[in-house]
Amino acid sequence: MKKITIILIVFFVLLTGCARKRIIDTDKIHTDYVGVYITLESIDDTEDEKGLQVKWYNETGYRVIFGEYYTIEYKDGDEWTETRTADVEFREIGHILKPYSTEEKTYTTEFFDLSKNGTYRLRTSCVVSLPEDPNKSSDNSVSCTVWFEFDVRSPAWDKVRHTLTMNDPEWLYESLDGAYDFGETVEVKISKAYDVGYIFFVNGKPLGNDSYSEGDDYWQFSFVMPDEPVVIDFKTYDGFLPDMNYGILIETYWTANPEAELVSVREYYGEFASGAIVGMIDAFDHIAVLWSEEVGGWEFRYIDGNRIIVLYEGEFYTLSEAYEKGYLTDSDLSTIHEKFREMHEEMYMQEIL
Repeated sequence: MKKITIILIVFFVLLTGCARKRIIDTDKIHTDYVGVYITLESIDDTEDEKGLQVKWYNETGYRVIFGEYYTIEYKDGDEWTETRTADVEFREIGHILKPYSTEEKTYTTEFFDLSKNGTYRLRTSCVVSLPEDPNKSSDNSVSCTVWFEFDVRSPAWDKVRHTLTMNDPEWLYESLDGAYDFGETVEVKISKAYDVGYIFFVNGKPLGNDSYSEGDDYWQFSFVMPDEPVVIDFKTYDGFLPDMNYGILIETYWTANPEAELVSVREYYGEFASGAIVGMIDAFDHIAVLWSEEVGGWEFRYIDGNRIIVLYEGEFYTLSEAYEKGYLTDSDLSTIHEKFREMHEEMYMQEIL
């Protein structure tokens, strides 16, 4: 029989020994009689012994009787199909499970075909013996059905491949494969360009700084292939910036808005005592329109959709939001407004004329 590895749906702990024992919790209970159920406790998958170690639970005040019969079924779409490979005669033995007790039993998998990857279930039956009812002449008992589900995986099942594509592949220092295994570490080398900053994205999410390294002629970044197709993208920006905060503003904006084609700092107002960085980002997607906002008694007049924004602890805020949250003081606003008027002198000169 083909050797398989059974992976439990729920949490397991690998124990030592020649048999691969896996202990699981009992979050998934399948029964048609509340208080009576079974769980998969461990697995024997050695050459000499193949079986599922099962625990019966009786959490009722009545006796429960179960026999030797059971079946293992495979989930095919929405249907469960039988996997038995031979006719099996089950002994007619009744096991009595006392009220509020448990009992362990081994169910062999030898006569069942578990060669397919997917979800299976072990299903068996029982009888709950209720107290005699003097108003009934027949036996006062209730039949019940219990089962648990588990996954079967061959070693090849874990190697799920997904496609990988890269925008602007001409930047590649070394070519990439068109697909990678789920969980595989992918290393990407980009031809080095000097005097620029860069940000790499995997499916629109930026990579952390610990993912980068550098060679003599290339940048390298790595990531673990997710369980989905991947698109790689990257952005570069001017390395000759007058202040390091220019790069921080651009990088953070691009991280939040990876669809932006071109980003620059149009105006920079400085970093203030709270750590707030203030500037105006130009994403080149603005609409020409005159408008203004008043913050802390100061009026700021704009010529298009771009406005002064505040970067504080990795999040962007409008000038009003940052002031209301206390990231900027009245003194900070006065300094920002003074610089703003100098940069937009012509607009404010209209008040005098």
